[in-house]
Amino acid sequence: MELLVNQILQHNSNFYRVLYLNVKLDICVLINLSEEQNQLEHLDIDSLTKHNYIDPTNPPSNFNTTILNEVILELKDKTLERWEKSWEQIKDLVIDEPNIFEISYLNKKCKEVSEKYDVSRHTVKRNIFNYWRNGKTKYAILPKYYLSGGKGKERQLEQNNAFTITDKIKEEIQAAYKANRPEGKDGTLRGAYINYIRLKYKKEFDNKETKKYPSLTQFYYWGTKNLSSSDKLAIKKGVLSRDKDHRLVPGSSYNSVFGPGIFQIDSTPSDVEIISEIDLSEPIGCPTVYFVADIFSGLCTGIYVTLENPSYHEASTALYYSFKGFSMFANDMLLGTLNKFNVDATSAFYPSTFLPHQIVTDNGKELVSRNSNNIITDLGIDIENKEAYRADLKGLVENFFKIYHKDLKCFPKEIGHKNMAEGRRGIKKARKNATYTLKQYTAMIAVAMANYNHKCSLKKYPLAPEMIKDGLVDPSPIEVWNWGMKNRTGLLRSSEISNLKELMLPRAVGKLNKHDLEFEKIKYETPLHKDLRNIQQQTGEVKLKYDISYNPNNMNTINLFFNNEIIKCSINEQKNPGLINKSLKEIRAFNKVRKNVKKEKEHDRDSGTMDILDMADSFKKENDKKRKSKGQKSTNKAKVSYNREREKEYERQQKEFKSTEEPNSDTKIIDINTSKENKRIEGDIGDILDDIYKNMDNE
Repeated sequence: MELLVNQILQHNSNFYRVLYLNVKLDICVLINLSEEQNQLEHLDIDSLTKHNYIDPTNPPSNFNTTILNEVILELKDKTLERWEKSWEQIKDLVIDEPNIFEISYLNKKCKEVSEKYDVSRHTVKRNIFNYWRNGKTKYAILPKYYLSGGKGKERQLEQNNAFTITDKIKEEIQAAYKANRPEGKDGTLRGAYINYIRLKYKKEFDNKETKKYPSLTQFYYWGTKNLSSSDKLAIKKGVLSRDKDHRLVPGSSYNSVFGPGIFQIDSTPSDVEIISEIDLSEPIGCPTVYFVADIFSGLCTGIYVTLENPSYHEASTALYYSFKGFSMFANDMLLGTLNKFNVDATSAFYPSTFLPHQIVTDNGKELVSRNSNNIITDLGIDIENKEAYRADLKGLVENFFKIYHKDLKCFPKEIGHKNMAEGRRGIKKARKNATYTLKQYTAMIAVAMANYNHKCSLKKYPLAPEMIKDGLVDPSPIEVWNWGMKNRTGLLRSSEISNLKELMLPRAVGKLNKHDLEFEKIKYETPLHKDLRNIQQQTGEVKLKYDISYNPNNMNTINLFFNNEIIKCSINEQKNPGLINKSLKEIRAFNKVRKNVKKEKEHDRDSGTMDILDMADSFKKENDKKRKSKGQKSTNKAKVSYNREREKEYERQQKEFKSTEEPNSDTKIIDINTSKENKRIEGDIGDILDDIYKNMDNE
């Protein structure tokens, strides 16, 4: 048998590779390919024949040059760098034959290389044995990642009776998987699979003896093979839910500003049921809670709790109290509730009494309207509306919704707080346990957020080097606010503006005439203002349009914007006695009802007009038919007068009282025409007139 270096030999069930041959010295060095142990065998050349070392018919393919060339092109730079470094460590050792085949010499050299390259001796030795075992080339020490797993590769067919998936079927399965699993729907994988088989392989499925259709495993594998984890999540939850609830949030609101002066505002329905202050046994639902926050410091600059739905007026009210300070809010809203607990409702609760440079809000209806232009134009505040479903862009106020109920959730008794089980069968409704009135609930939120401002530490706040230098290591929002007011000011302005509240009220257009000012069909009296009175006298009946502002909760007065002045106009009690102390909602409801009633009356009036026209048409047709049979009559004045007098007499006769009842036998009847003086002359005025007109006709 002819022997060659790098040749593979077989002995019994083991395979060996020839590493070294020396015919003169009669030495042959082999390595066992069937064992993972790093051991060499030194044999005589003649003993190979004696011990039946033969050339195998099916040698193991430890490496395939074609595959390696393809794999090398796909290797990452880091893997290639590690491969080159390993080769650099052993390339001088492997050519030192036959000395390197001595174990003691090999260990010595491996130790020297390990010290030189700062790697372990076992790593160097393992690379050398991989070099020998895999063909004594540089490729031999390449990591065999191409033999690991099956990611990115098509699986091989293992059973002859399995259904073969062709490229066309792959495309069909991928399309069916997406079509039968709508995004965000509660469909199941098996449901999508059954629908696919029903449409494509109904006949094959009915034949139970053969299974010539894709299996559920194949449907799932090929349906999801080219889908990313993001696409799978979109199919399961829906694109909107994936982008809204499962996206990465790498940034922070604190990093977007330089100092105090940019506020965030948002509202949410509370998850605590409250009760009526009029009758403490009556629940009134959940209020709406507004929060205003400074982005730079995370400070809660204002709150507002209302029973009204979110609107511009409610949002502007929350902003107004954040501009004017907590003392005004406490006086207007809490009405001494905090005094019972010795809480001093001063501006120290919420120290912000300034106008911001910018207000950040969502894409809701509160500040996305014509009314928001009032804040921009009159107060010089920019409004930035963030995209819908992007709560992370105003994360501060979103986080406040969790903070203000954190303490209430620890309360051991039921207080009307909704939980995740609300609405499920057998769960007691939260409104049955409602405990607090609107003012009490507002007071608790105010104290909770004041506690946050002064005592809560901002654990994830990105501290600037200047803050650390000034000792702000674990600051609270009020400490960051005070530091920013001292070191990074310039975006805040004074809130001492005349008519600030009127400027922030909702705007509309009123109609001015010479008598009064009209808005929502309500008449308002205008004061004796010289310039305004001159304009009214010049208008006459023409109505001029002017901007007005109003409080939708009470429409007794509105504010007229006239020549850079704000003129208060009161409701005309004589013309609108039933609309005193009414809200805008009530007035609009009244106008709507009145409009509907007016439409009904107009309809009834039009219906009556139609009946009259139908009657007139019927009479005309009837009279035309009768006149046609008698021919054309004379229409001269004398004839008309004669006809008129005759018609009058006919009407008199028709109106005479004719008794249809028999007189009572006991009743005495007196004849009033018994006297000769009262005896009626034969012939009446009608007969006389007939004779006169006959003579006229004869003449």
